[in-house]
Amino acid sequence: MLFHLSQIHKTDDTICALATPIGVSALGIVRLSGSKALAIVENLTKLSQPLKSHEIIKTTIKNPKTKERVDEVCLSYFKNPKSYTGEDMIEIYAHGNPHILNDILHLCVQNGGRLAKPGEFSSRAFLNGKMDLTQAEAVSGLIHSKSSLTRKLAHKQLKGEFFGILKELKEALVQTLSHIEAHLDFETEGDVKEFSQDGFLLNKTENLQKKVEGLTTSYKQNQKLMQGLKVVFVGKPNVGKSSLFNAFLNEERAIVTEVPGTTRDVLYETVFFDQSEIEILDTAGVHKTEDVVEKQGIERTKKAINSADIIFVVVHAHEDFQKEDHEILTWLHDKKEHCVLLLNKADLGKRNTPQIFFQNSFYVSAKSGEGIDELKRFLKENYLEKEINDAEFIVTHQRHYEILEKTNEKIQSLKEGIQNKISLEYLACDVSEALHLLGEITGETTSEEVIQKIFSEFCIGK
Repeated sequence: MLFHLSQIHKTDDTICALATPIGVSALGIVRLSGSKALAIVENLTKLSQPLKSHEIIKTTIKNPKTKERVDEVCLSYFKNPKSYTGEDMIEIYAHGNPHILNDILHLCVQNGGRLAKPGEFSSRAFLNGKMDLTQAEAVSGLIHSKSSLTRKLAHKQLKGEFFGILKELKEALVQTLSHIEAHLDFETEGDVKEFSQDGFLLNKTENLQKKVEGLTTSYKQNQKLMQGLKVVFVGKPNVGKSSLFNAFLNEERAIVTEVPGTTRDVLYETVFFDQSEIEILDTAGVHKTEDVVEKQGIERTKKAINSADIIFVVVHAHEDFQKEDHEILTWLHDKKEHCVLLLNKADLGKRNTPQIFFQNSFYVSAKSGEGIDELKRFLKENYLEKEINDAEFIVTHQRHYEILEKTNEKIQSLKEGIQNKISLEYLACDVSEALHLLGEITGETTSEEVIQKIFSEFCIGK
């Protein structure tokens, strides 16, 4: 089912939800939106004077039935349409005690509100024309961003930059469609030939394709940065993987002993490094064993390797490679572009080990700290540093990428149709389908199921 915004049923319910995470904090916010928002809050506060839009006042919330004081709060009122949702909105700033906030929320429901669904505030903003679908998705992207880059890109999308790019593409497609339709009334064999050689249309189509391909390429080249890096330590037992894991975290997260095979499972830890989120995994030592528990741990190690962006292969710096080391290196040969060789325990000595296995290798010591900063600098310079200028835009959502790929297919079909001098009706069809696809990104022609799915992935209260 496809629809335009004017066709969507807009509910008159007044919704309410916590806009801050559950837990003890200095402040907590309860948010309301809808036609009854003002009446609900006035019933809970018994204000001596009407609330004014975009002003903050201090008051007391009481249970209307028992007259029991719930909390001293501040209120902000945003009269429609000058609010986030485009409806009457009120935010209640209370003390961040979960019991107080739940009591306030419960009173809001008792007095005419209902609990909001995930993303319902943002979906109302979208339905009321306060933002297009790309901006709504940018709100979620901003909340869940994993690096300074993704935050910057989310802000650019929230400001409407992506919508502006898509608007330009759609305007170019509309001009192309108008150009084609202008010839349809005069379609004779001679006219088709003359039209098919029209360099203006072919040039416009090629420019369109370059712009769309530029957007899809930006997504493919920066996908790992969008998702956050996953780094895994791999090696034989007792080679120092857990010690390096702890050194990276600057804490004793993994148990370290002299007994080989201490780590029998995969340990996960997420850290912020240079303003980016990195997931670091410590794994069980890879070797031949009959121990059932160790076998399960090694299988989990293999699964972790398959999903990793960077594989730190740990060996001893002070010893020649052993049979188990060679087996691991051979086993990882097909993944060598993701591997970095770490020659650990360099404080015990360094053998002259050439870089014959992987492009990058480092002497490190979890004990002395040697090489750790150099390794972190390598991560930063090769995987985390990505600067974008104000004019550059990177596609960050898989949904947008997939639609742009389909759009590019239609533009390629249009280009081939012009070159092969096919009927104008077919050319017009390609352009119309490309326009429809771009409308799916901005929300003008998006299916109701997709709309619901997008907002269901938002947090409650946003």
